[in-house]
Amino acid sequence: MDVLTLILVALASGAAVGARETASEAIKDAYHGLRDSIKRKFANRADTEQMLSEFERNPEAWMLPLRKALREALIDHDEEIVKAAERLLALTKPNQAVESKYSIQVTGNVKSIHQGDFSTVNTMFNDQTTKE
Repeated sequence: MDVLTLILVALASGAAVGARETASEAIKDAYHGLRDSIKRKFANRADTEQMLSEFERNPEAWMLPLRKALREALIDHDEEIVKAAERLLALTKPNQAVESKYSIQVTGNVKSIHQGDFSTVNTMFNDQTTKE
C-alpha cells in the first residue's frame, strides 16, 4: 500500500469507526490527531479543508480529489502525518496496518522468500548438478 493510500484508508476508517458510540478514546484521539495535522497543512486553503470534511461523509466520492490535493501538498512526505496514519490504521484495521509494513521487490532468480515477524524458517536447498 502506497503512503497516500495508507493515509486515505486511515482517514476513512477513522471517520467510520470514530463516529460510533462504541469507539474507544484511543481511536477517536488518533483520528482527530491525524485529521487535525492534515488540516494544519491546509490552513490557508478552504477548498481542501472542505474536501476533507466531504471525504469524512462520503469517502468513495471524494477519494480521488482528496488524493490529488494531498499529493500536491506532499502530505506523503510528512513523517508526522504518516506515523499518525499508521497509528490510526493499527487501531482501526490491524490487518491492513500489518500489510503495509513490508515492501518487497524481487528481481532475478529467487528460490525462497520469507516475510514476517517473530517466526523461524529453515530452508535447505540441495542443488545437485550432474556432470555428463
